[in-house]
Amino acid sequence: MDRGEIMVLDAAKTGLFPTSEDPTFNMLSRPYLGELEPLVLEELWAQGACDAKTMHRRIGDSRGIALNTVQSTLERLFLKELLSREKVSHAFVYAPLVRREQLMERLIGEVVETFSAGGPEPMLAAFVDLAARVDDENLARLERLIAERRAEAVDKPA
Repeated sequence: MDRGEIMVLDAAKTGLFPTSEDPTFNMLSRPYLGELEPLVLEELWAQGACDAKTMHRRIGDSRGIALNTVQSTLERLFLKELLSREKVSHAFVYAPLVRREQLMERLIGEVVETFSAGGPEPMLAAFVDLAARVDDENLARLERLIAERRAEAVDKPA
């Protein structure tokens, strides 16, 4: 068990943070998407547009998920404006409306807005800590991305 897991277990014992048995746990770990929705999006990004039956064959069968659960998930993603759909014969064919990067930016923005308490400092510190936990190369990559963004800002006319 690594240090991060020990810290999470200790925090969970205090009752201050929800555990996986708590119904609010998934809301905190994924504030915008339900449990099946990221799987559906990943499949659409990887394999392209499909109808509910095809999606069920791709991800539902192996997980023991009913076809109507997959249909409901596709409908929710459509209503959240993350998927488009087109009627083809007797079925809707769903396709992603956003790229993975766009959704990530949107989700991170929502988390930051919710938990930043009016300032970006805690979010920036958490992001740097997360990058550092992976390895030093991630910190170097972050520095390069910051430098590139600054160079783009200088090159853009006001």
